[in-house]
Amino acid sequence: MAKIEALVVAENKKVIQAINDDGQIQDLINEVKNKTDELMAGKEFDVEKTADRKELISIAAKVSKTKTTVDGIRRDYVRNTKEQLKLIDGRGRLFCDEMDKLKEEIREPVTAWEDKRKEIDAQIAQIALMQSQVTPEYTSFQVKGMIDGLDIMRESEIVPDKKEEFLLAIDQARESLQLRYEEKLRSERLNEELEEFRQKQAEAEKQAEIERRARELLEQGKETASQKPQEVSERLEASGNMIECPVPSGPQGEAGAAHCERCEALEQLIRDMYATVIESNHSTWASDWHEYKRRMRNLNIS
Repeated sequence: MAKIEALVVAENKKVIQAINDDGQIQDLINEVKNKTDELMAGKEFDVEKTADRKELISIAAKVSKTKTTVDGIRRDYVRNTKEQLKLIDGRGRLFCDEMDKLKEEIREPVTAWEDKRKEIDAQIAQIALMQSQVTPEYTSFQVKGMIDGLDIMRESEIVPDKKEEFLLAIDQARESLQLRYEEKLRSERLNEELEEFRQKQAEAEKQAEIERRARELLEQGKETASQKPQEVSERLEASGNMIECPVPSGPQGEAGAAHCERCEALEQLIRDMYATVIESNHSTWASDWHEYKRRMRNLNIS
């Protein structure tokens, strides 16, 4: 099989110049077309004839050979160019990175100066928001903690050009928080006084009920003078505590809370009265009753 030749001499330099210039690439294309025109000039090809078909196939193969040759040079050039471009790109990146480092090293003092002021600006903004952070659920203790925190911040070392602004923000926030602190204190004291008043009122009502019960029991004691001692004794034994003390139960919440001293005295007074009824007769009741009245006065029971 005969070797197929390219239609033009495709030297590397010529092809590389052509693919780097619009005019030269067009000249190369025209050169190939002119060669094919020369080969086909003055001929009328009859594809029914074997010789004509073979000649057309041969001319087309030469065009293909020319293309393959030029394209091979192009591919080698592009590959080499890409490798060169990678090296060029790498060197360029190295240069840029080194310049960035140098820039940062030179600018570092200024950057530190700027960062310090950004940090102070952030603190000033946070200080300005402190008053709005106090919700109704905050206690005076929590607000006082915020004020103490501002006092600590006031002693911080601040760059001179920001110190006045920083201290002004602290003073304004502290003034606002101090007002909220005083409001919280007044509210808490009012609530404590109200709770104390309610407790005293409840205790007074309970004590009044105790005293009423004591007087009632004493009156019942006089009526029992005519009863049989055994019946009175049984009634006393079944009565348990005759009054209910307003003092809350002990820490374990055990049944039968300890009476306060006054309630114990009332309880004992009533039991002594019943004991007198059991042990004495009706004739001595009047003198005993005067003693019970005296003890009642000592307990502020009229």
